Amino acid sequence: MTYRSIFAAIFLISSCSNATDGGICSIPKTNELRKQNQIPISYERLAEQHPGREILPVLTQRIEDWGCMPQGHSFLYGVETDYPGVSIPSYLKERHQNEIWIILEFEFEQVSDGKFGMALTLQFDGKAETLIIPYESIFRFVDENANFDISF
Repeated sequence: MTYRSIFAAIFLISSCSNATDGGICSIPKTNELRKQNQIPISYERLAEQHPGREILPVLTQRIEDWGCMPQGHSFLYGVETDYPGVSIPSYLKERHQNEIWIILEFEFEQVSDGKFGMALTLQFDGKAETLIIPYESIFRFVDENANFDISF
C-alpha cells in the first residue's frame, strides 16, 4: 500500500510562478542548479547532519533556492492543523480539523524557509492561498520516491 492510498486529507497542487514549462515547477532557475537537481537526495547523510526536524528547513531551503522540487522526489508533510502558529484558510481548517497532508511534487507557486517554519503558496479551487507551517507542527515527513519516512 502506498502513502497516497491512505490519505483521507487533501492533495495540494498549484501552478509555479517561475515556471517556463506551462505552469509546472520542474526546471531549476540556473544551469548550475539544473546540474545539482540531477543528484538524488541522500537522506542518510542529511539525517546524520540534521537529525529529527532539523532536516525540514534544509529541504525547504533547497526548494526555495532552486525554485522547484528536486528531480524524482515528492515531499509529503503531515501537519497538525491546531498547532500554534499554523495558518491555513478557514475552509481548509473546517475540512481538516486535526491534521492535513500537504504534498509537494511538481506544482506550487512559492515555498519559503523561515527560522521556525515554512510558507507555502498553493492553489485551491483556482485561488492562491498562503499556508504558514511551523516545523514543530509537522508530525511526519515522507519522500515516497526515495523510501524515506520519518515521524516526529
